[in-house]
Amino acid sequence: MHSSHDFPGNGLGLATVRRIIRRHNGRVWGESSPGQGATFYFTLAADTAL
Repeated sequence: MHSSHDFPGNGLGLATVRRIIRRHNGRVWGESSPGQGATFYFTLAADTAL
């Protein structure tokens, strides 16, 4: 595990994103490679009320 000195912040960002996306019937996921960083994706359900 990394210490808070390695990566500043409180670690709540992705949890908040996940909660928002799920409320809108979406999905969020990430892909990463060592030394290459990470990319995060999300989808949202189409609005059927239109």
